[in-house]
Amino acid sequence: MADLEVSPIQQRGWGRLGWALLALILVAGGYVYSIGYDRGLPLLESRDERRNLHEIYAMRGITEDELWKPGYPPGILAVNYGAQRVTEWVTGLSAVEAACDVIRNVRLAGIPVNLLSALLIALIAGRLGGSLAGLIAAAAWLFNPAILDQTQYAFPQTYELVTYLGAFYFALLALETEKPAWALASTVIGLIAVIFKYLAFPVLGLGVGVSLWLTRRNVGAWLGVLSVQIVMIVVCAVWLLVGYDAFRLIDAGHEETVNVVAGSGLYNLLNPALMAMRANRLLTQTGVPALAVIGLLIAGGMVYWRRSDATRRVALFALAGLTLLHLLMVVITLSPNFDGFRQNIPVSGYLIVMLAVSLIALATALGERLKRLAVAYAALAVVCGLWLVPQTVGAWNYVNLRAQPASYAAFSMWAGDTLPIRFDANEEKLLALDERVFTRVWTCHTFPFYPAVEPGDVTAQPIDQWRGEGFAFAQTDATTNGQVNRDEMTLLAEFPPGGAADGWRSWRRGLDEYRLQVWHLWPIQHPLDVVFAHQIRLSGYTIEAETIQAGQPLTFWLYWEPLQPAAADYRAFIHITPPDDPTSILAQGDGPPTGNPFRPTTTWGQPGEHIVAGRFVVALPGDVTPGAYQAVIGLYDPATGIRLQTDTGADSVMVPLVVMP
Repeated sequence: MADLEVSPIQQRGWGRLGWALLALILVAGGYVYSIGYDRGLPLLESRDERRNLHEIYAMRGITEDELWKPGYPPGILAVNYGAQRVTEWVTGLSAVEAACDVIRNVRLAGIPVNLLSALLIALIAGRLGGSLAGLIAAAAWLFNPAILDQTQYAFPQTYELVTYLGAFYFALLALETEKPAWALASTVIGLIAVIFKYLAFPVLGLGVGVSLWLTRRNVGAWLGVLSVQIVMIVVCAVWLLVGYDAFRLIDAGHEETVNVVAGSGLYNLLNPALMAMRANRLLTQTGVPALAVIGLLIAGGMVYWRRSDATRRVALFALAGLTLLHLLMVVITLSPNFDGFRQNIPVSGYLIVMLAVSLIALATALGERLKRLAVAYAALAVVCGLWLVPQTVGAWNYVNLRAQPASYAAFSMWAGDTLPIRFDANEEKLLALDERVFTRVWTCHTFPFYPAVEPGDVTAQPIDQWRGEGFAFAQTDATTNGQVNRDEMTLLAEFPPGGAADGWRSWRRGLDEYRLQVWHLWPIQHPLDVVFAHQIRLSGYTIEAETIQAGQPLTFWLYWEPLQPAAADYRAFIHITPPDDPTSILAQGDGPPTGNPFRPTTTWGQPGEHIVAGRFVVALPGDVTPGAYQAVIGLYDPATGIRLQTDTGADSVMVPLVVMP
């Protein structure tokens, strides 16, 4: 039989067309990876992102927070440290003030790293199975929705993956060329993998294994290389264990470290169901059903093994062996109730390389047996179409989904921008089903003042009781929206707008909790329909006090509805006057219509917004005599001092008040 090395399907030289196609795949992959890579910000969707962000804060002395995981592998911390420094240099803000930019930059750095991973996958598959195998492998990995999802975040696995591939590629070059420099380079990259993930140490076996394998050719030279590799490994280990004190992870309760050191994770190897689940998760990272992957790898691997030389057999054995060893490490280190999907990402490239090479081997064998190369190409095209086309469609759908606004992110941004700012904890509070979206650990907001937020379900007790506890606003979701008494509250906003989910997605939530609504815990007691300058409607007002008395602060809630984009940043006023003399002002309030200076009227009418509620506190003098008065309410342009005209030609609206004895 003809050797695979000379098969027309499996030509090892790339040629101009091959390089052009590979470049096209990488450009397309870069475009896909850049769509929505910053999904969910200003909410930090990944626990690892939050941990690393705050750990670097503490390490730099910016905050006094204790390190979340002392002794955590330094590689990903170095990436986050660099991102903080670069962000501060570019924005001129501290890393705390620009936390969103820090996370965005860490994710952005992952895009070229992932493209480098795709390039290495193509080069490895190309050396083992030809340029066509390289193109198939690169495309299969780049346009895999699951891998797209997991490599978007600031995970160490993104960098662990590229080092796994780099260590293998240089080990393969060392095998083929017998040049010590490549073997040493493989070991150096393997050490970088360990710095990103301690449990990546098996990848060091690539460079060391090549040196051991080649000692049969030149004992003296390769024993010297082996000695240098051992010294590098020992020095790195001493630094990590003594200088960096990686053992601190044990005291920190780091699950993976504890399982390894205590040996408890070894019992997982005796759990067939767990082994099967983790193996299935690993195999399906290729985008192909697990049984199909196994069948193709066995059949293609046997053909490839039978027709390959010793170098490529060793390479195939190393790919399969490291993939299996990685699976065992994941089983040992993670608790049974942990999915561990992203922990398998580092060997996803290995699996896809083996699958692409197996497909080429099978197509070659089919072409030779039928003596019709066209049949082999047709069969390969069908199989790759069934594999890559759904992957590409799924990837495109995924990146468009992740680029859509998230309901919880929009809600927290709207609340921080729109609700009246609070200067102490006693002012009006927001009742939220999930208060974490307003904490700096979970977000990277830069609002000077946050809403005072506490967790709770507004349907759990009467609205009057919530008001008595200082709450003015409440957030509900799809599970509670239908339970609220709309006659007791005013709907201010909902996300997605109008309750329609099209074009929106949830944030760390299931679709049942996707539809969020925000309420003011008072109804519009006094409805109005006054339009100012054809731009803003005053829909009504509410007074918190049951009775109005002299010397007592009077809290007005004004309900505004944007009709069209405002021409300027207007301010609202309330003047308390005698009914027969609107120019004699006894008390007044003035300020942004929402009570929040960070939400100018020029930004009103955001998606999801129904009504904007503004709080105004007017202090009535103690010498006001009981009787009839009026509140004069209007809008004006602070740049000119000119009041906005209403649709009736007036410059304000007057509403009656009665001051009680």
